[in-house]
Order: sequence, then structure tokens, then C-alpha cells
Amino acid sequence: MDLSRFRPAADRLELHNNYIIPAPAFSWESQAVQYGVDGEPGITLETHYIELDSGVEILPHMLIKLDNVTQIDCLLHRDRHGLLNGILNHYDGRCELEVKDAVNVWVRPDAQRQGIATALVIDALERWPGIADAPQRFTPEGMGLIQALLRRVRGTL
Repeated sequence: MDLSRFRPAADRLELHNNYIIPAPAFSWESQAVQYGVDGEPGITLETHYIELDSGVEILPHMLIKLDNVTQIDCLLHRDRHGLLNGILNHYDGRCELEVKDAVNVWVRPDAQRQGIATALVIDALERWPGIADAPQRFTPEGMGLIQALLRRVRGTL
């Protein structure tokens, strides 16, 4: 796969602005339950809106009535049977817990090391180039994924 189009983003990414967390803040199960068990195979986008004061999810038709809402864009990766096996959440920066263009990635434990997180990150970079400039938090595994992806983009693999 030619990743040369991501070279400018890779050159901007400075890993010293990011930091390592020992383990994910939330489990796969706590995240996966928020989405349908099955759906369209491949990577799809779902947008969720959360009311900032209460943390309650808001239905899209209610948005005209509220201005204190954060948008979370969710890339969902499903296998060829439509089973959910990967999630990437992208934040708009209105939530105090995440800075603008922060992302979180989860992969179903029995589907890890199959390129799912890489596919989600590549898709996210295409949709939201600002994620390369935003400070991110990584588990040790996540940092390994990003370092390997950067090596591929920079042509050192």
C-alpha cells in the first residue's frame, strides 16, 4: 500500500508531544456496546452528539435546540460478515476530556494484530488531517503501531 500521501502529516507528527498511558481508559466491551453488533462490512462513519453538561447522547434532530453539544465522529471497522471489530473515535475539542482532533482506537481483543487499527488510523488521517498535529495519548501497543506506521510512511521499512 502506498502511504506516501501521508508523508507531510508524518513529518509534522512529533511523538514527544504525546504521552504513554499504561492501559486503555475503557475496555473494548464498554465501547463496543455503544454500537450495533453487526452492520455494513468495511469502515463506516457514525456521528454521535453528547450534551456537555450531562454527558447524555443527543439525537440529531434535537441539535437545533442545544448549543452545548460535542460531536464525536466514530469510524467503525467491521469484518466481511459485518461483525464489529474496530472503533476509532475522533473528537471536535468541545469536550473537556479530549483536545481537538484527539482520537481513541479500540480493536476487539481476538482481532488484534490484523491491520484493523492501521486501517482506521489511515482512514482518520484522510478525513481529519489535524490529528497529526494534535497531542495524543497512547498505550504502549498504540505507540508501537504509530511508530511502525511512521516508518512505513517515511519509507524506512
